[in-house]
Amino acid sequence: MSLRELEDNCKVNIRFMYLMNNEQPTYCTFGYFINEVLAGSIAKIFYNINQKIFETEQVDLNHIYIDVWKKSVRYIKTLMKYMGLLKSQRR
Repeated sequence: MSLRELEDNCKVNIRFMYLMNNEQPTYCTFGYFINEVLAGSIAKIFYNINQKIFETEQVDLNHIYIDVWKKSVRYIKTLMKYMGLLKSQRR
């Protein structure tokens, strides 16, 4: 979402209006807030959010978990494609 879209949503979207307490900041204000206020603390915010998730969900940080589902699906598709080519070449 662009800064101008944020500005527009604060004027017409009831959810944004509620969250902003009916204030309608300009895109410049959003830009200043993101670049000047949040810029230095984004890493800290990200770290704190992750820490809370790790605590709440009891994530074991002593092990590395690898999601092999996508690789498995690609392997199976490639294998099926290859087998299909082999079958068509035998005919």
